[in-house]
Amino acid sequence: MLSFEMSVDPSDIAIPQGGSEQVTLTITPRLAFTGTIVLSFEYTDGTDAPAGIAIDPAYVVVNSSTQTSEELTISVDSSVPVGTYDLMLKGVSGQVEEAVEIKLDVVGIPTDGLVAYYEFEGDGVDSTEYGNDGTPTSSVSFGPGKIGLAAIFGGPNDPGHIHIPNSSSLQFDEDKGATFAAWVRVDDYVAMDGWGRTVTNMGGGAVFAKSHDRVGAAGQYYIYTTGSVGASLQTFDDWYYNCDKKTMVNRPIDKSVGDWTHFVITLSKDGVKVYLDGIKYTDNACPASFRKMNGQDLYIGKFSDSWYPFTGAIDEFRVYNRALSPDEITTLYLGTGGKPVPGYYISIDPDEISVEQGGTASIELTPDVFNGFEGEVSFYLEDLSSNKIEGVTLDPGVVEFPSDPITLAINVDSSFGTGSYDLRVVAESETQKAYSNLKLNVTSP
Repeated sequence: MLSFEMSVDPSDIAIPQGGSEQVTLTITPRLAFTGTIVLSFEYTDGTDAPAGIAIDPAYVVVNSSTQTSEELTISVDSSVPVGTYDLMLKGVSGQVEEAVEIKLDVVGIPTDGLVAYYEFEGDGVDSTEYGNDGTPTSSVSFGPGKIGLAAIFGGPNDPGHIHIPNSSSLQFDEDKGATFAAWVRVDDYVAMDGWGRTVTNMGGGAVFAKSHDRVGAAGQYYIYTTGSVGASLQTFDDWYYNCDKKTMVNRPIDKSVGDWTHFVITLSKDGVKVYLDGIKYTDNACPASFRKMNGQDLYIGKFSDSWYPFTGAIDEFRVYNRALSPDEITTLYLGTGGKPVPGYYISIDPDEISVEQGGTASIELTPDVFNGFEGEVSFYLEDLSSNKIEGVTLDPGVVEFPSDPITLAINVDSSFGTGSYDLRVVAESETQKAYSNLKLNVTSP
């Protein structure tokens, strides 16, 4: 019997309410099948799919016996409830009927606490009710972005920025915190270093800043020529430096010039956290203070002075007057065009232990794996400035994830100094590091 086979790539997609995503449908004819195949969605149990989930084009014409591929756009109406839909993409041609499974996650972008949103569709207009409109300098242009257009910044060779005057809605409460989120794309390695020089490696660019001459804070993002990503919160305020902690990402997450990254920083009384592509890469427990930041204007593309002009594109810039949760940040990432990234978090119990010099203690580490992560993960200790600790080892040192909770032995050399150490357990794979803070008290035998 003349018929056909269907396959779709990807078969697991996330689409925000009111958004769309493209997939590739491949038709393989059998016994010289030709004809028109009408496409539709239904649940895997054969019932009708929600009316707000549509496909375009709604048919594919096969006019030869060779394999045919077609780009399909799947659209989700804003009325479709958030959730996971196990669907079948059904193809019908006369009496022939075939289907292929598609898992569709409909996600909703967080709006609670959104006080500024810049789509950068040719201007710096704020799309929220708060009217925090920005003014681009003449050197800022607008070009192809992550969604529609994006603001393009020329870096040290042609610096530009977008200035947003301070307002009550851009002043934050320390109990609720704040979140800054944007899609960023580095277009050239040219950047500024810590001495104000133009360099092609080890430099940085500011995505946002509420700062002025060593007052306030700013979020930076950059790419080394090695492919490693750098991302950090930069501030000279007392609250940050008195904690003797840094919030810095320097991870080989397979990025290069021209790649988009979803960059998020949250600040709250629970500390500062940096997320890249929906995954928390680093944090510290130093409570953030907005006392000085709240008195500063907001800048996109540089510090408030001439430092760290960004080289590349910034799109879909959002500011919230609260610290978004990890789940909300994942939803924001997926809902604005991000793809699911395999990864993991870790937690430990207890988070404070005492060990004698030359002795051993143990903690339980619980992995939280998501998006199908599998792989070898190494464990070690480092201080809060990302320096590896010598003289204290973890056993086992390597585990294959996913796994059940793991008992880690902490072995302290007899020569390791006594005292209290603020450390973190690091779980490192080829693509990610995850952290959990540990206070280690080393005593004499």
